[in-house]
Amino acid sequence: GTSLQLSAGSVLGIANALTITAGILNVTTSIPNTVNFNGTGNQNVNGISYNNLVMSNGANKTATAGVTTNSSLTIGTGTTFISGTYTHSVYLDFINNGSFTAGAGTIQLPGNQNSNITGATTFNNLTVNKNSATTSVILPSDITAATVNMTLGTILTGSNTINITNTRN
Repeated sequence: GTSLQLSAGSVLGIANALTITAGILNVTTSIPNTVNFNGTGNQNVNGISYNNLVMSNGANKTATAGVTTNSSLTIGTGTTFISGTYTHSVYLDFINNGSFTAGAGTIQLPGNQNSNITGATTFNNLTVNKNSATTSVILPSDITAATVNMTLGTILTGSNTINITNTRN
């Protein structure tokens, strides 16, 4: 089949729509690389795997299915990421410099590396599912979540807070 392989250090800017009719977008062979949904109008964000995913240049960026980032997910200034009802896996950092609309979705932080949640963010469901109890999610900012699911790992708040508005599992 066909494949578009991003090379290490590359950035693929998507100013309109990313349409994959056959084949794959290969973001895992040569890392790090970044896909940046950078259109000035509203855009759909494909529910596929990315190394680094950036949403920038303002407007709404709406998930069409669950997104996986093997590194970081970044929401740029003036940009809104609309999560929908999907589960999104962020293996490294969740960086919110804009707005996040959680909807009925879940953000899960799996993997074997420490993660940061940067930027005051309100989540619907937040799941910490690290590979070990000593792997952490670090909060350089205050966050709010309706539900926090602690499967494995720790949350380090430092001087910040996590406000749980519904349930802690």
